[in-house]
Amino acid sequence: MRTFRNAVAMSVAAALLLATSQVALARKKDHDNWTLDIQFVVGIENYNDPAAVERFIDGQIRRAEALYYDKPGLKIRKTVVRKTSAGGKSLASMRFDSGHEYAKFMDANFDTMAKTRRDGYLQVLIVDQICIGWDKDKDTKVKTRHCSIGGRATFPHWVTPFQRKHGIIMLYPDGRDHVLAHELGHFFSLKHTFEPYVNINPSLNCNREYDPKGEAGKCASCTRGRSGAACSGAANVMDYCQSSSSVFLNSCQQRRAAKQRKKYMKPDGGTDFFQMKGTRGEKICKDDDDCDDGERCDKGLVAGIGRNTCKPKK
Repeated sequence: MRTFRNAVAMSVAAALLLATSQVALARKKDHDNWTLDIQFVVGIENYNDPAAVERFIDGQIRRAEALYYDKPGLKIRKTVVRKTSAGGKSLASMRFDSGHEYAKFMDANFDTMAKTRRDGYLQVLIVDQICIGWDKDKDTKVKTRHCSIGGRATFPHWVTPFQRKHGIIMLYPDGRDHVLAHELGHFFSLKHTFEPYVNINPSLNCNREYDPKGEAGKCASCTRGRSGAACSGAANVMDYCQSSSSVFLNSCQQRRAAKQRKKYMKPDGGTDFFQMKGTRGEKICKDDDDCDDGERCDKGLVAGIGRNTCKPKK
């Protein structure tokens, strides 16, 4: 009899949890916009004209908000701080021998901040130079630093399980007007147009219309050809080529990015900063008071997986 009662109780609890999740998802769909708090950390060497930096940031924000309009539409609330060094490095010229070294530095110094589930922000570091890894000349075998990127961001952990989502890094000034939009695209689970998606849902495989073409397939979406690294027509914002006219996202990318934004949202339309931060790394709660009403701080079981995360009360 006890086993039967336990089974019934577990079934009821599971049903209630499912109903609660469905209600929460339905409430999320009711919000037209989602506000993302971003702290822009200015690490450039020449900071004699803060107003120019503000204009650069505001332009990047305006273009990103215009691009990610699908419900919930992106609205960015910014703060700007000045910082010249972190982790023993000058923030003006960022040089790393490998992607692993870069990720380790960003995790330690510019991780997505999640003070509590309700209080946090995404960090965007603005620098003069970004060099990650090395290029080797095929003839001379001479190595030179790879410094040609305009920015870098990580994918969310629903694409790469348990990956921490550290902040974004971008160049200033950069001739490309949509660097922030491009890097936020990665943060919203979008890949480059010349990269394949590994997804069983065909509606979220967003690069099927782009056949790799151009240099190493990195200009797959130019609508009217290109000259060097510039497209003569419109280009997808997740491509490497820049457009002289306009950039766009296809309908699949809009759906996929909106789906990820909903994952970052709380049912009331705010941001779930624990979800944004990711499930690996630092503990995200110490006790039940750090969690929302109806949730408890679960200490986790093995190897830190799921440790100190907020889960529904039993």
